[in-house]
Amino acid sequence: MEFEYGNGGSQVGIVATFSYQLHSFCIAATHLKAKLGFEQVRANQGTALINFINEYNRNNLPVVICGDFNDEPNSLVYNILKQRYTTIYSGEHQSWTTWKKRSTEVKRTIDYIWYQPNRIGVDAILNIPEDSECPDMLPAAYYPSDHLAIGAQIYFK
Repeated sequence: MEFEYGNGGSQVGIVATFSYQLHSFCIAATHLKAKLGFEQVRANQGTALINFINEYNRNNLPVVICGDFNDEPNSLVYNILKQRYTTIYSGEHQSWTTWKKRSTEVKRTIDYIWYQPNRIGVDAILNIPEDSECPDMLPAAYYPSDHLAIGAQIYFK
């Protein structure tokens, strides 16, 4: 199910349920408002996403949330999600997910996969390239997007 955040922007979220083998689960994907100065908008969008997931997920299935949150660790939206979920990319796995130049050069982590560790485990994650593997800003001939791909192999507890 798709929903709009209702803030006059073009950002949306998609929430769906899937079944795999004997397990059903809920996945949400989103792309939150970009640019500096919109931290509170992203926080509001994160809260709206969680509220929508809770409303949609009436069977209390395990939840995975992924997307471009356009904000760094310890931001408002990050901390809102961190109250209920754990991010797969953290610590040694969190170097950066985007490196681009708009008005200034920006190299930071803004893309996340969130999950419920009491219900979902992580077998493997797609590694973020080392800085030495990415000699130029993104997009580049060796990587056609301004965001690195993130991914994980999960299992249900």
